[in-house]
Amino acid sequence: MITEAIEEDAAKALGMILFEFTRLDMELGLYVVWTNEGQDLKQLTSKYNGKSFSCRLNFIEKSVHTKYISGSVELNKHVNWIKNANEVRELRNQLVHGRYGFIPHQGCISNVVGLPTSPEQSETRYTIKQLNSIVKRIKKLRVQLNELRDECPV
Repeated sequence: MITEAIEEDAAKALGMILFEFTRLDMELGLYVVWTNEGQDLKQLTSKYNGKSFSCRLNFIEKSVHTKYISGSVELNKHVNWIKNANEVRELRNQLVHGRYGFIPHQGCISNVVGLPTSPEQSETRYTIKQLNSIVKRIKKLRVQLNELRDECPV
């Protein structure tokens, strides 16, 4: 009974992580194609349509380093956002590509990445509260991205 409740709560939190991350991915894609005030919309749409989140982040990072001077507030805001977005991307990848176990007496789930026969296999344990905090973190990144687009676009 306890295992079922943890599994349901984990499934809900993981689903929300996926929903929020795909929203963030879409919004990052829009930021990419609307760089340079949308002057290259068609070309950038074609080029970045099938590209990964990481590839889009790299494009934005190069763009901000081209547009803003070193040490500027605008550059620092973008660099900080990109760092946080990369951390969330790595978390999302682990959660999506791992497998799960449940540890009811500890009230947590286990996310295992790698083949069971691999010495590089790794395990990370999460409480439901921690998973929900990842959802909040992604939502916050979305808000910050919209602020960047308004305050200091590339």
